[in-house]
Amino acid sequence: MKITTRLWALLLALCLTLALVPPVRAEEATVKVGTGGDIFDALKRVADGGTIEITGTVEVEAQATSTGGTDDTPWIIDKNVTIQGGTLNVNRGGVILNADVTFKDITLAFPNAVRNAILANGHKLTLENVVRSTNAGPKKIYLFGGGLLQNDNAPENFTVPAPGSAAEIIIKGTTDIDDIFAGCLSMGGMSNENVGQDGKESNFAGSVAVTVLGAKSLGSVYA
Repeated sequence: MKITTRLWALLLALCLTLALVPPVRAEEATVKVGTGGDIFDALKRVADGGTIEITGTVEVEAQATSTGGTDDTPWIIDKNVTIQGGTLNVNRGGVILNADVTFKDITLAFPNAVRNAILANGHKLTLENVVRSTNAGPKKIYLFGGGLLQNDNAPENFTVPAPGSAAEIIIKGTTDIDDIFAGCLSMGGMSNENVGQDGKESNFAGSVAVTVLGAKSLGSVYA
């Protein structure tokens, strides 16, 4: 009798524990985001190798600071994903890949003039039918095979992910893009009052391949 009572007590305790544990949400193959939607949440929800479908205009909001302002932290994409459709306004200090990423049938804008660029960071970056927005911020978008080299004296509080070993940039369809650089984006200082203003030597230890299968407009390629 005592054993049965104890067993029921254990089962009841286990059920209560399981009820308090939040369910694990399964990642989705396709996640849809409309105007005003949260692209960061979409990236968390989408499965590795999945697709984020944008309708309307979606904002990649700038990183907030403790003083109530915003800084120039980049948007780091850490999943193999395709982002397609609609308009994407990147209000951050550029985009850095930590996985293979495709932008497809999409309009891109960089309202933040700091690092209006996508850095493959040693991964595979594909742009297919990508249009530059003419409504906000710099009208140019640059691509880099390497990553970001931060200035030692820059007040930036973020960590650049370690680069992959082989960068690949693929341009397809009617993509409208500017210059492509095989190396890294090296950030120098913006003031004449501080020492160490020159950026670090731009280098990337891995291989870089640039393939153009079609484009509406393409700038220079610097290898």
